Amino acid sequence: MIPPSPRSSCALLCLALATSIGLGPLPLHAAPASSSTSTAPADPRSATARDHYSAGRYAEAARLFEAIWRDGGRPNVLYNAGMAREAAGAGHEALALIDWRRYLEADPEITNDELADLERRMIAAAERTASIELLFDRSPGGAAATGVELLRDQTPAEDALVLPWSDPGPLQTRLTPGSWTANVALSDGTVASQTFNVEAAGGSLRVVIAGPLPVPQETPPPPATVTARFAPAAALSRGVEVTWEGSEPPPTTTVHEPELRVELPAGSWVLHASARGFVPLHHELDLRAAEHEELDLKLRRDPVSSARRGLSIGLGAAAFGLVASGAAVAGRSVNERSAAFAELSAGPSRDTRAAYVRTMKPLNQGIGTLSGGLGVGVVAATVAAGGRRTPLLIELGLGGALAIGGVGGLRGVTRSGLQRDMDPAAFRDAAIDRNRRFAAMYGLLGAGLGMASAALTATLTQALLERRSKRSAARSPHPQARAIVAK
Repeated sequence: MIPPSPRSSCALLCLALATSIGLGPLPLHAAPASSSTSTAPADPRSATARDHYSAGRYAEAARLFEAIWRDGGRPNVLYNAGMAREAAGAGHEALALIDWRRYLEADPEITNDELADLERRMIAAAERTASIELLFDRSPGGAAATGVELLRDQTPAEDALVLPWSDPGPLQTRLTPGSWTANVALSDGTVASQTFNVEAAGGSLRVVIAGPLPVPQETPPPPATVTARFAPAAALSRGVEVTWEGSEPPPTTTVHEPELRVELPAGSWVLHASARGFVPLHHELDLRAAEHEELDLKLRRDPVSSARRGLSIGLGAAAFGLVASGAAVAGRSVNERSAAFAELSAGPSRDTRAAYVRTMKPLNQGIGTLSGGLGVGVVAATVAAGGRRTPLLIELGLGGALAIGGVGGLRGVTRSGLQRDMDPAAFRDAAIDRNRRFAAMYGLLGAGLGMASAALTATLTQALLERRSKRSAARSPHPQARAIVAK
């Protein structure tokens, strides 16, 4: 029968030894493939670790050897780490067992004599420790354990035992007597901690670590439902802007339909509704969970808007009256002028010339009145479109310029009077030209006076109403919008 090779014997004895002294498997820190051969390059830190060992700084030497192994060093550094832990004395036995166990699992090339010596050392270290069985009591729906860190009191954090844990199932290890803290890493990233005491070496202890209870998910209360109906249709056609004031408010919306339905968390709310030309409306609500509230909200026109509407209607009526009366006077004067012109053409005389001149004045007055109505109508349309101050001031200036131009033109036409000693044909042509110029100047004067007077009236009226509206808003009970509160 062929005797087993030293390396095969090493692997078999490793398993038997681990079973006899109560060490569980350590798959997390299994040696990398490159470290199982003697061809791995030596780490320059090994010399520093040996210097620590020679100087009696055993714990520092062990930590450096273990760091070299974690960085992919040769298996022999674990053997040296275990030796340094053994030399460090009480409290390091558990770490020495872990280092030697990992050394053997790396399947190093080791002679039977070296293996026997290592076995003796591991048994001696195990006799100074206690067998520990860790159980994780996972709560229903809780996270699973993925690893554990074991740290003895008054021990540096670098000397903690970090072991993998395949939960569910117990974890076997050995610890030296003393007070220990187990920090269990969980799959959700949290940590469960528990402190326990290992009373004496040679015994055994079962430690049950309770997992944290899952945090109950609070079910939010059902929201309340609010159905708001808005009026009048004129406000909806312009768009009613709806804003909510409270916890977790929905975004501001512009409503064109008469009904708005929205879900809100329970609590106190204030609804703000506004539309151009209407008084902002505010409604206060105290909503309970799952409650359904129906609101009928009617916006009323603000005083400035109502007055502007009335002003536009009044100016429009005045414009219509001026245009109608001017057209009637001008139409009647045209007939009289035609008759006088026919008499003048048939037989020019002093009387026919005077009669013709007399018909020119009412005609021009009618044209001026009609033009004034058109000027007032322009301002009425501006007021109806919103009545902004800048367009009204422009119309006021334009109307004044037209009126001044009309007055200047009338003075020029008046100075060029008709000569009574002119022959009939020349008198007739001069009268027709003069009448045309008179009509044009009366038209300019009437349009300018009508536009300027109407624009001045509209500007002063709106300024007075806006001032009164501001005073009224300052006395409003609502601190934000200064408007009526519907409750």
